[in-house]
Amino acid sequence: MFGVSGLRIDQLRRAGASRLGIAVGYVGWSAIWIAAHLAGGAALGSVLGAVGSRVPLSPGVSPWILALVLALGGLHHLGLVRLPMPQLHRQVARHWMKWPLAWTAVGYGVQLGSAVSTRITNFATYAALAASFLTRSPAHGAMTMMMFAFARALPAVFTGPVAHSPQRSFSLAFRMGEWEPRIHKFSGALLLLYAALLTAAERSLR
Repeated sequence: MFGVSGLRIDQLRRAGASRLGIAVGYVGWSAIWIAAHLAGGAALGSVLGAVGSRVPLSPGVSPWILALVLALGGLHHLGLVRLPMPQLHRQVARHWMKWPLAWTAVGYGVQLGSAVSTRITNFATYAALAASFLTRSPAHGAMTMMMFAFARALPAVFTGPVAHSPQRSFSLAFRMGEWEPRIHKFSGALLLLYAALLTAAERSLR
């Protein structure tokens, strides 16, 4: 995903755009990228919320289920338990980069924003899916997944200006690969923290 944002910067530079032109063009492309992520997240989140609304659950049980999912995800990333991570083992189609980049942003954004149409590497994705389902509301489920999708869209936007060549993009991807174990450990700690905070909040309401 870093490559496609960097490609937009490179395209603008090759066209001879001024610094202001590059900035305006990149902001416009980024807006399409983010909007497509939000659309993908909203579509899946609304479906999950609708399905959740039809599942009979005892009143007040949803936060406890979510806390359990968060805790298990945290323990998974800290290496204390090993959980299955069902997913589609695919990445966004690389040949889509040959399309006009606005359409590439739409195609990539909807897939990545939906969370499930590409490979999943972090358990936080499952926590977002569970949270959307447990809202038991299409509107709230959509909002939950839109927040996830927005967060997923931002890294490519911020790294585009420093990944504007194949070499830079590859270097960034290589560094991310090196950092991945530490990122997962940090994510695991955050998931456990969120589980603890949610549990404490629920207990205080009783």
